[in-house]
Amino acid sequence: MKRENMENALTAVKDVYLLEAAECGERKKRIRMGKKWMILPVAAVLAASLMMAVNAIVPVDLRAYLQRTFGEHFAMLEGITVMPEDVEYSSSGEALAMELKGIMGDRQVLIAFVDVTVPAEKGLPEDKYYIQFGMEPTGRKSSYGCSYGVIGRTENPDGSVTVSCRLSLADSKGVTGSRYVITCNRLEAWNDETRDYTVLAEGEWTAEFTLNYKDTTQVYPVEAEGELLLHDTGILPGRIRDEDLFGVPAKVYEVRISPLSVSVYWKVEAEDKAPIGSNIPSEFSVTLADGTVIKYDRNILFEPVFGRMKLEADGTWHPVSEEEIPAISITRKNSGSSTGGPDAPWYGFCILQFDAELPVDEVVSVNAGGIVVPIR
Repeated sequence: MKRENMENALTAVKDVYLLEAAECGERKKRIRMGKKWMILPVAAVLAASLMMAVNAIVPVDLRAYLQRTFGEHFAMLEGITVMPEDVEYSSSGEALAMELKGIMGDRQVLIAFVDVTVPAEKGLPEDKYYIQFGMEPTGRKSSYGCSYGVIGRTENPDGSVTVSCRLSLADSKGVTGSRYVITCNRLEAWNDETRDYTVLAEGEWTAEFTLNYKDTTQVYPVEAEGELLLHDTGILPGRIRDEDLFGVPAKVYEVRISPLSVSVYWKVEAEDKAPIGSNIPSEFSVTLADGTVIKYDRNILFEPVFGRMKLEADGTWHPVSEEEIPAISITRKNSGSSTGGPDAPWYGFCILQFDAELPVDEVVSVNAGGIVVPIR
């Protein structure tokens, strides 16, 4: 498939999908799950919001959700998956029903599993639909917005459809010890005739909760110096050449590792930060004790409708075969930077997420923009 044809095919996908895919956002194909899900009671009108408090239920059984998200390797993840405390739901009407099934996370990443039930009369299609989700702390904005992927679909006996989703949020400031809210505002379906989305439901359905999972993040203060290789954020994945890269002296001072994510933090002194601008580090990888290197591949597109696509040397996209998919991949990368002024250092970070449980005790080094950081 030529690139221009691929782009035409992707017109049925929301911009938020494509932006997330460019950063290797996690996406999973829809899988039927033969189970009838509980539908929450909802109010009939916008003015009357129904509020309820739900006590935490621990442990919560989300093995089906974990398997569809992380494959067969999720033993450690199951131990940090809980039903959150003090859940409060609100609903603007019966057009949708939302239920928070459970959460998991670490110091930098929060993952929530949510079911959205759509009544039969809304006519939810098999694919090419978009649910507008948000997830953020109630007291402040997170570093990055929420992304989501569909991990299950259930046809209920009454004709309604339950869509099971995984929501993910990465925050360099940390997510533990806060109260968060998930918001669903709109459901849209792609119309092939009009070449646009049709709104199936609008309103506000929320679930507010307090985090209570066990944070298993291991924090490593480190001292690793070298040339941090950067490239401009405007260059599309797959189009980055060696001549687009340049280096600045940098110091990696902290690495955080959990079964869910790896976070790297670095510093560039004020006198070296002038050429940075809108540039970001060019490469990231994690090396395990057996020599396995888990790489962030900028030429792989994780796309919700077409699956995992690879950009070939001739500029065309092709599906990635099952044989080419490694046991564990970096599927999402959040990176950012900030400075306190022209005479202050430049601080950067990157948070990597995976499509399987990371064997924490086997991580021996992390490569951040060409700077190799020994862990053990």
